[in-house]
Amino acid sequence: MPSLSYFDHPPLSFWIAGGVGRVAGSEHRVLLRLPFILIFAGTTFVMFRLTVRLYGERAGFLAALLLNLAPVFSISAGGWILPDGPLELAIVATAFCLTRVLIVAERAKGGTSVASRLWRWWLLAGAATGLGLLSKYHAVFLPLGTLLFLVLSLTFGRRIVFAAIRWTNDNFVSEVPVVTAIIVIMGVMALTTHFIGVHTVLGAFVAGILVGESPILSRHVDAQLRGLITALFAPVFFGLA
Repeated sequence: MPSLSYFDHPPLSFWIAGGVGRVAGSEHRVLLRLPFILIFAGTTFVMFRLTVRLYGERAGFLAALLLNLAPVFSISAGGWILPDGPLELAIVATAFCLTRVLIVAERAKGGTSVASRLWRWWLLAGAATGLGLLSKYHAVFLPLGTLLFLVLSLTFGRRIVFAAIRWTNDNFVSEVPVVTAIIVIMGVMALTTHFIGVHTVLGAFVAGILVGESPILSRHVDAQLRGLITALFAPVFFGLA
């Protein structure tokens, strides 16, 4: 009986194998598996580019190498007719597109061209998610987790951050507890995005936006934060990269 999926296996992997078989006029197993080998090669490349963007070329090389050394990815999903191969490419591509939208230094330059590029990456992220859902329904968790985090952070999270900074500022004389509270907020939000499968940089980035919008953030506290970031967090980040 025709169906949109079998258990959690939507039809994309079957369409790929069936399409190749019809075009080539053969159902030889090597021929039918070839598209999935090429898909895994694409996954390796996008994984490399994603990691290079976030951590640097050395980390990108290691990420691509470890991906290929894991048999469940390189042999199973990367060589068999399974929905996991297209799913992996779609998830990594979605993550790459989201980093282009949400973690992009070019925003500082402004302008219409930047806005158009951001919309293009949003559309590509949606297309990659759609292909992922055609591969396996698990693909919904990455964009859904990102969307929920952004919505909750920019609504309830904004109120919580403002209240935490205000309470710390009202109950302590020194500005050190305020700086400590801000660092804790940043760490909690970074860990939250890590646990839902999104990069920690997104959590820290959103935390920075919310802290920067706090109405009681003094210039002195802002200067202390800038000094702490320059002296501590920036060297750690580039060291890990």
